[in-house]
Amino acid sequence: MLKTFLNFIKAGDGGEELGADRKHAAAAALLVEAARLDRNFDASEHEAVKKIIGEKFGLTPEAAQALIDVAEGESKVVYDDHMFLDGIKEGFTEKEKFDLIEMLWELSLADKTLHALEEYLIWHTAEALGISHEQSQKARAAATANMA
Repeated sequence: MLKTFLNFIKAGDGGEELGADRKHAAAAALLVEAARLDRNFDASEHEAVKKIIGEKFGLTPEAAQALIDVAEGESKVVYDDHMFLDGIKEGFTEKEKFDLIEMLWELSLADKTLHALEEYLIWHTAEALGISHEQSQKARAAATANMA
């Protein structure tokens, strides 16, 4: 199943843009992993992931939950961020990469506690996607503003 999921995400490799479903799946997988980093993926973080996915991707709560369910199932099997980042790096536009970093910041700040592992994942993801430190800080500021 993991192989099928990864093939689905990476189907856009080769420089072409990924379709919306693939982008949503890759982003959801990273968001779920970010929420799990502190080993406390509680109801509030689950709702934050669902809210962010629903709002950013224009999904119904049911569709957002279905996407989370798939992402949770796959990230429980094995997680290596390169599996998701390669597809994102090749298939997302620069704006979508920025938006993904913003979503990671919003999720990580949702519980009012930024854990070191969450922060590391964001910086690592931003660097892997070619997002500068300055751009990541702008994404953080935008995420903070979204939460106000």
